[in-house]
Amino acid sequence: MRTILVRLEVSPEQRDALLRTMEAMNRACDAVGEVAFREKCRRRTPLHHRTYSMVRARFGLSAQMAVRAIGKVGGAHVRDPSRQPTFRLRGAVPYDPRILSWKGEGRERVSLLALDGRHEFRVRWSEYGRQAVARGKLRGEADLVYRDSAFYLSLVVESRDPRPYEPVGALGVDLGVVNLAVDSDGTTYKADGVDRVRTRTDRFRAHLQRVGTRSAKRHLKALGRREG
Repeated sequence: MRTILVRLEVSPEQRDALLRTMEAMNRACDAVGEVAFREKCRRRTPLHHRTYSMVRARFGLSAQMAVRAIGKVGGAHVRDPSRQPTFRLRGAVPYDPRILSWKGEGRERVSLLALDGRHEFRVRWSEYGRQAVARGKLRGEADLVYRDSAFYLSLVVESRDPRPYEPVGALGVDLGVVNLAVDSDGTTYKADGVDRVRTRTDRFRAHLQRVGTRSAKRHLKALGRREG
């Protein structure tokens, strides 16, 4: 999994629209964070029910923008419930497929929802970004980032599952008594050396059993562990 940044080509009017949206969402996050901290509300579902209507009425967010803002606060408050979460006015804000959609086969353009409706932007892909997306799977969620007077989308690309190994041919092995093993290519593995070791071990075990001393019993246990 990797994160890539792609730059958006933004007109002056679109820049103002995105900044207003970003600031409204972060102000909403601050308001939700105050409620979460004051009421010690750490679970996202109760926090959503407590603040959803307030967020929409006070900050003019769409339904899904309100959901994303509350979710952002919930994640921050769970990580550190001892502090009231606060958010930078122009900090990154989350988008998901309900408020973000790609255009074109190569994702040359993207549509983002702002306070005043949807805006479409041309996307500047780096060669690294294009190859990462081609080799992996692009997640539907993204963060809108404002940095050095420019807007970016922070995207997460997941690695695709590797292809399962497909063996070439197969080898069968028959375990026998006379021969240790015979494979399907006709190769025979003799058991002469193994048999000699087994015979010597059996004789040694019989000797220890006849002796019956404590030392002999300890040797028998050690012999059993080695064979196991």
